Amino acid sequence: MPPPKKPIHIAICGGGLGGLALAIGLLPHPHITFTIYESAAAFGEIGAGVGFGANSHKAIQLLSPALWDRYRTRATFNGWGSKSRTWFDFNVGAGPDEGKRIIEVLMDTKETQSTVHRAHFLEELVAFLPANVAEMSKRVISIEQPAGEQVRILFADGTDARADAVIGADGIRSACRAFVVGEDPALLPRFTDAYAYRGLIPMDEAVAELGEEKARNRQMYLGDNGHILTFPVAKGNIMNIVAFHGTDKAWEGPWVKQDQKEAMERDFAGWGAAPSGIIKVHLPPTSPPPITAHKLTPPSSSNPPTSGPSTNTPPPPPTTALTSPSSATPRTPAPPISAPAPAWPSKTPWSSHGSSPSATAPQTSSGPSRRTMLCACHARRRW
Repeated sequence: MPPPKKPIHIAICGGGLGGLALAIGLLPHPHITFTIYESAAAFGEIGAGVGFGANSHKAIQLLSPALWDRYRTRATFNGWGSKSRTWFDFNVGAGPDEGKRIIEVLMDTKETQSTVHRAHFLEELVAFLPANVAEMSKRVISIEQPAGEQVRILFADGTDARADAVIGADGIRSACRAFVVGEDPALLPRFTDAYAYRGLIPMDEAVAELGEEKARNRQMYLGDNGHILTFPVAKGNIMNIVAFHGTDKAWEGPWVKQDQKEAMERDFAGWGAAPSGIIKVHLPPTSPPPITAHKLTPPSSSNPPTSGPSTNTPPPPPTTALTSPSSATPRTPAPPISAPAPAWPSKTPWSSHGSSPSATAPQTSSGPSRRTMLCACHARRRW
């Protein structure tokens, strides 16, 4: 009989999709305990739709067959069965050939592509976590590793914690990254001379403006200095929009900007019927939506911001259960874990990540919010 494995305690800094997926993957290992430290007051996700390809699907299945079952109840695929192998249809978005299909990019028959609302998937991840494994309102500010001792994590509220290992999943403004790669300005995230408008619109409005095929299946529109992609989420009830635009100007002012309707219309003026239709339903003439940007890395001298049946029928209920190891070390009770956003329709307030632990945004309608994010795109230098 092999000797028992040495107990290991891991600190997971960040309670987004990556941090919670890691936590679920550790549950079957009884010699490993963990604590999730999340900067917000409740679990939540900024953003809207996110896509998962074949490798991501395999990773979810390896983490937990039960999680894969639950993911499938949330996942959205192309709405037409005849488009099940289509990754994206690429279309001319502006100019004399506007509307012409450039190419239909097909996937291998063994591959699949799905999309999901970030908050909906996060809700499923949270449901798999045992009680008392998360501490909220814990924003990491630095990490220390004294010789021969455990790693020490320091938080903004003046407290600290220790662990045998620390895994950073704390996002683009990661405090953990500096501990690993240092604080050289060349290693900081930097503005990539592009930004993106994000948003969600009800599918019935999208279909009325664009038609069934272009609304219910993944599309890409290419134009001068920009591109727009759309895809269905929320089991085909919502169309997700991401509209990218390039710039040769430095990013000025705060990363968070409100009410940018005129800016979006100006950026995509002269584009064709489909892109203009997307903007039309996205920006109704009344009650223009606030458009915001993530405040990622503050500008500084060293880092200037320079036709077929639907395929979205839910699968049968999951038959596999995932439980916490009975031998796990008891942990200090933490505040109750709350999932951020129930499936639409709902009027329940939801929580989102932000620099303020208590940042919340109310869901005030029975459909998707028309709130949009104007996101400054960033990248990390390779080293």
